[in-house]
Amino acid sequence: MIGSNILFGIFIVFCASVLEGLMGFGYIMLASPLLMFIFLPKMVVPIVLMQSTFNEFIMIYFLRRQIKKNFDIQRISKLAIASMIGIPLGTLILVTVQEEIIKILTGIVIIIFSISQLLGYRWPINNENIALIITGSLSGILAGSVAMSGPPVILFLTNLKITKDCFKI
Repeated sequence: MIGSNILFGIFIVFCASVLEGLMGFGYIMLASPLLMFIFLPKMVVPIVLMQSTFNEFIMIYFLRRQIKKNFDIQRISKLAIASMIGIPLGTLILVTVQEEIIKILTGIVIIIFSISQLLGYRWPINNENIALIITGSLSGILAGSVAMSGPPVILFLTNLKITKDCFKI
C-alpha cells in the first residue's frame, strides 16, 4: 500500500501541474515548498527540477509558434548563462545548510516575491545587462538551493513591463 506521504506528494504535484497549465508558470512555486513539508529538501529539489523541466519541454512544444514570434534570444541567453553560474552555489547551499534553514529560505523567497508582486514594486534599471546577470545568478542560486528559479526572473520581467504571456515563453 502506498503511504499517505506519497499520496499527498502526488496530490501536490498534480495541483502544481494544473496551476502551471492554467497560468503558464507556478509549478515550482507551489510544489517545492509544500513537498518540503513532507520530504527532505535534498530530495525535493532534484525531483521538482526534473519534473519542471519535463513540464517546460511539453509547454515549449505546444507554444512553439508563439516562441518564434516573441523569443528574445539575447535576454534569455544572458539570464540562462548567469543562472548556470549560480546553480553550483545554490547546490552547495542545499548540501551544506541544515534543512530547517532551507525551508526558512524557501518561505522568505515566497514572502518577498508575493509582497513585491502584490505591491507592484518596481525599481529603476540603469544597466539592463548588469540587471540580467544579477537576476540570472539569483535565479540559479535559488534553483540549486530551493528549486525556485522563477521569482527573480518574474520580478525582473514585471519590472520591464513584459506581459505574462511572454513569461510563459
